Amino acid sequence: MDYWRYDIYEDIYRINRILPYTAGKTKMIRQWMDSVNNRLLYYKGAQHSHLSREAMTILELALWKKQLEDNSDEVSVVVGEVVDEDDGRNGDKIDSVDGGARQMARITCGASIVIKNVLPFHKLR
Repeated sequence: MDYWRYDIYEDIYRINRILPYTAGKTKMIRQWMDSVNNRLLYYKGAQHSHLSREAMTILELALWKKQLEDNSDEVSVVVGEVVDEDDGRNGDKIDSVDGGARQMARITCGASIVIKNVLPFHKLR
């Protein structure tokens, strides 16, 4: 995401190269300021959009993981298996869930509802 810095620096250097040889300096400076401002607004929106998508993806994955953990605990109780919380199996409970149960957990984790209600608070002002 740092490519925007290069573009802004290039605009700053451009005005420094052009301005000494320009007759209408005021008009050139106004055009340059508008150009830089528009570019900053564009990058601000683009970066915010990218970060919003990334945050919503992380939120969805967290909700899905919680649903998988809850489902694997329920399956363990139904089967009669005792699961020690600190048995050294990092993520084995989740890994043991079959594909169909994973897909169902993703559908029923409530991410679509949570994201729909969280997203309005994450809008750029």
